[in-house]
Amino acid sequence: IFNSLNEAYESLEGNYQALDRIYDAAKSLQSISGYSKEYSDYQEKLLDSYYIASEIKDEISKQINNLDYDEEELNSYIESLNEINKVKEKYKKNVDELIEYLAQITLDIEMAINYDEVLKESKEALIKAFNIVIEKSFNLTKYRKEQASKLEVIITNECKDLDLDNTIFEIHFDDINISNPFDKSIFNQNGIDKVNFLISFNKGEPLKPLYKVASGGEMSRMMLAFKSYLSKKSNVSLMVFDEIDTGVSGITAKKIANKMHSIASNIQVLCITHLPQVASIGDNHKRIYKLEANNRTYTRIDDLDLNARIEEIAMMLSGDKLSLYALEHAKALLTK
Repeated sequence: IFNSLNEAYESLEGNYQALDRIYDAAKSLQSISGYSKEYSDYQEKLLDSYYIASEIKDEISKQINNLDYDEEELNSYIESLNEINKVKEKYKKNVDELIEYLAQITLDIEMAINYDEVLKESKEALIKAFNIVIEKSFNLTKYRKEQASKLEVIITNECKDLDLDNTIFEIHFDDINISNPFDKSIFNQNGIDKVNFLISFNKGEPLKPLYKVASGGEMSRMMLAFKSYLSKKSNVSLMVFDEIDTGVSGITAKKIANKMHSIASNIQVLCITHLPQVASIGDNHKRIYKLEANNRTYTRIDDLDLNARIEEIAMMLSGDKLSLYALEHAKALLTK
C-alpha cells in the first residue's frame, strides 16, 4: 500500500511535473478558445482534470502520512520470518512442533546445567496443581454425598412399589488416600470417588454389593426403580425397556407393569415384554413376529385392535393353544 501510494504521488508531483504540464496545456488553449467552441471545451476539461488530480494528490499525501507503517519494523519482521523458515527447513518441523521442541531442549539443557533447581521447581508446580484438583474433587464429592443420601430414600421407596418391601439401599464412598501427590491412580475422569451400591433385600441380611447379591428379577426391579426416578429428573423423551420384567411373575409382574405405566405419565415408554400383565397395561399393543418367504426371513409388526389384543394376551397366558379360560382372563386383564 505504501509503495503504490508513493508511486502515485511521485507521478503527480515528481520530476515529470505532470500536473504543471496539464495546467500549461489548458493555458495554451485558453488563448485560442475564442476561435472555436471545441478549443474552449478542451481547455475547460483540462482545467477540471488539473483540479481533480490536484485534489487526489493532496488526499494521497494525507493517506501516506496516516499509514501506520515503519519500514524498519517491516524489515525486522521479514528477517525473523526468514530465520524461522531456515529453522523449519533444518529440523523438518512446523511452528507448533518447533515451539514444543524448543521447550524440550531448553528443559534438557536446564536439567544438565541445574538439575536440582529444575527438579525442585517441577515438584512445586506439580504439588500446586495437585492441591487445586484435590480441592475441586472434594467439592464434587461433597455434592455427590448430598445427592446420594437423597437417592437412598428415593430408591428405597421405589423398591416398595416393586414388591421389594424389605429393601435397605445405601451408597458407600471408599476412603481415598491422597497423601502422595505423585500417585496418578487417585484420579479418574469423573473425580476421585469410588462408589458402591450396597443392598439388602431381606430382613436380617447384611448389606452387600448390588451386583453380587441381586437375582435377575431383583436386578430388573432395581433398574426400573432407578429409571422411574430418572424419568422425572432427566430431559429424555423416550425410554425403552427391553424385557426389564425378566425373572418375575404374578403380583410382582403386575407391580412392574404399574410402575412402567406411572413412568409413561411423564415420557413415552416403549416396552418389549413376554408377560401378559405388562402387555395388558399398555395404551397401545403391537405384535412382533417373523415369517419366511422366498427363502428369506422377514420381521413384521402388527398394530392390534381390541379383539386381536385379547387373543394375543390369551396366547401369552396359555402358551400354544387358546382356551376359553385364557380368553376370559385376558379380557379381565384388559378391563382392569
